[in-house]
Amino acid sequence: MNPMNPHDHRNKIFLARYIYPVLPLSGMVILLCMILIHIIRQGVSLSTVEKISYLLMILIAVVLIFGGFWVSTQSGIRAVTKILGVPESSMVDRKERRSYRILNLLLVLGAYCTIFLFSVDTKIAVYNLDVARAFNDTPGYIETGSYSLLDRNFWIGDRPFTLPLFYKLVGYHQSNMTDQGEMERVGEIQLILSIISWTLLAFSASITMSKWLLRFLVFGIILMLGASINITYWDRLMLSDSLSNSLFLLFLTLFILSAEIWSKRTRLSVWMQVLVVFCLVISATFYSFVRDPNGLILLAFGGLMALGLLHPVVRKHVLVISYSVVMISFFVVFGIQTATANLNGRYTASLEHVFVYRFFPDDERLGYLLEKGLPYKDQFSSYFMLDLRQLTERLSIDDPDGNFHIWVKSIGKNVLLSYILTNPGYTFLAPFGDLQALTNGYSVWYRKILVPPPIRIKLLSEVFYPRFVYLPFFFLLLSIFSMLLVYKNRPDVLSILTLILFLISVPFLMFVWHSDSNDLERHSLQAAIQLRLASWLCIVLLIERGSLLFAGARERIRLKRAKHV
Repeated sequence: MNPMNPHDHRNKIFLARYIYPVLPLSGMVILLCMILIHIIRQGVSLSTVEKISYLLMILIAVVLIFGGFWVSTQSGIRAVTKILGVPESSMVDRKERRSYRILNLLLVLGAYCTIFLFSVDTKIAVYNLDVARAFNDTPGYIETGSYSLLDRNFWIGDRPFTLPLFYKLVGYHQSNMTDQGEMERVGEIQLILSIISWTLLAFSASITMSKWLLRFLVFGIILMLGASINITYWDRLMLSDSLSNSLFLLFLTLFILSAEIWSKRTRLSVWMQVLVVFCLVISATFYSFVRDPNGLILLAFGGLMALGLLHPVVRKHVLVISYSVVMISFFVVFGIQTATANLNGRYTASLEHVFVYRFFPDDERLGYLLEKGLPYKDQFSSYFMLDLRQLTERLSIDDPDGNFHIWVKSIGKNVLLSYILTNPGYTFLAPFGDLQALTNGYSVWYRKILVPPPIRIKLLSEVFYPRFVYLPFFFLLLSIFSMLLVYKNRPDVLSILTLILFLISVPFLMFVWHSDSNDLERHSLQAAIQLRLASWLCIVLLIERGSLLFAGARERIRLKRAKHV
């Protein structure tokens, strides 16, 4: 047998060294091309031949990607070197080579881009299922936005200022409020903001993970959660929900990045600390003033940060001053928002709903209101059977002087708060009657569906935004696991954020239920998103912890066998 040609031998070594990054990178390039073509041809029906071609190319790409990752494992390396007839030792120094590192970087970027474009393709497809719409609340935001920025009615008016400011900036006003084209344009802007915010959160969460596969997993899960039907259809509606979700995600992103800086005990210059604090406080302020209940989230974050100051590690941290400024700022923003809401009585209509639909039908609760001076009339006894429009009409007839409205606006909030604090059974147990609406809600009546969702969209939405009867119990179980992850291990940024999301969702849901009896599914949307986001993060963290335990057990077995030998 003739000896191997040195040139052929070098080629085989080169192939063995670079088959791992090149193979999956080739698959990702094919996937990227397929996704880009699908985005460009969004809404165009495909022929049978085109569908088969798409599926074939995707299958080839998947085989290349998984095959490429397999040849990077020990068994894959042994198989490749055996087939090519080269020693395994020739691949030892490949990670030190600059060309290998460049290909690896391209592979990482390709993975992120593939996941990102797939989620964008899915989100656009979901967005195109519906039509942009305005609702009864829309004119109120438009009216507030019509005031000058120098007018006090803009900043402390009948509506919180963030959405009116957004409408003012994008040119959506009273003259074009009902124009379908303008609503579609505003919806597209909300869609872009939603894509940006979900991407920033996904990327910031992924970089906190220790392993690349888990980074890609977190990145993909968060993006696909954001692309689900239950979240995306709000982007087409002229309401506060889409912007509220986007700003909440931006706030979480800045929280993660700030916590990463904190965990590394980085000594920042004064100007950098000011910049970080400023960004956090500004994002929190705009988020809080989208909807009044959002202020409770800031109060919860501030309260948890205050508890953190009890720990000596926090008090002695190099950034404790910035930490304290952020904490105090959250309390200040919440206080200002509460003051403006009280000043204008933004909560009055919601409290009227609570009293009519939850207190009037119950003799004990009605008696409590009467003790507090409720101007009750016999006609009120049947109000709980009316819908909101009928209730407004009957109140204008039965109570022309508006005594009920005046009573609610003047002392109704204090009366409700007093009852909640003195009746813990009602406070903690009554919301469980609407647990499914609070955690599994689906406000389908807000939608105007153009076409039914394709099977792919429906399946992805059901997987990443699950809705089933026993889901609240899974939330409870995963929240317990989240506590254990923080308690049993050295807590990292993502595990702490996961626990915070679980913890603050409970008071938020209780606040939503007690503050209004109308449209619980919509008002509890953020908590529903929080719970699913926290659940997915907890699952990934459990996978990471499980992989570390498995690797440790395998290493102990190997050492034990080596000792016996």
